[in-house]
Amino acid sequence: MSNESTLQIRKLARHSQRRNPLFNYFKKSKENQTGENRQMKKTILIICLLAISTIVMFPFRGVPQATATDDRPSVSSENQVVAYYFHGTFRCSSCLKIEQYSKEAIEKYFGNELKSGKLVFKAVNVEEKGYEHYINDYQLYTKSLVLSLVKNGKETKSDNLVKVWEYLGNREKFYEYVKINMDSYLGEL
Repeated sequence: MSNESTLQIRKLARHSQRRNPLFNYFKKSKENQTGENRQMKKTILIICLLAISTIVMFPFRGVPQATATDDRPSVSSENQVVAYYFHGTFRCSSCLKIEQYSKEAIEKYFGNELKSGKLVFKAVNVEEKGYEHYINDYQLYTKSLVLSLVKNGKETKSDNLVKVWEYLGNREKFYEYVKINMDSYLGEL
């Protein structure tokens, strides 16, 4: 075949493609798929953002806990320090670890104070009826370890130990952080 005949065949093919409705349908369909893919990606991104914002806005939700081990808080009228671990009904592994490390640190360094009643450790589910007020009382926004100084039956001071999250990856730093703060509180009794 000559170059002229090849060019004529190509022109004819292009001309027939423009007139062929089936060709136009597939061409448009392919263009629409690209737009549909973009739309689907946007939809997936929006769904992911909504899921993340829901998790951030409702931090007291997570993985359901198999067993409930909450103690009911009861503060006596004497002078004491109360270490509250506040959590929700559903708890993630990090939240459970904070409670575990808090208990371990308190038992390790303050066993005598626990036995004497100068120090009390209480795990409180703030989602249970009657305990929701702690969220506002201590400005809780996530699971928290809060120390409370009680003198003559009234709370005189409290601190949310927010760095427990920072030290979660290092048990010894976590213990030391709890110990330093607890020593300060017990020193005020």
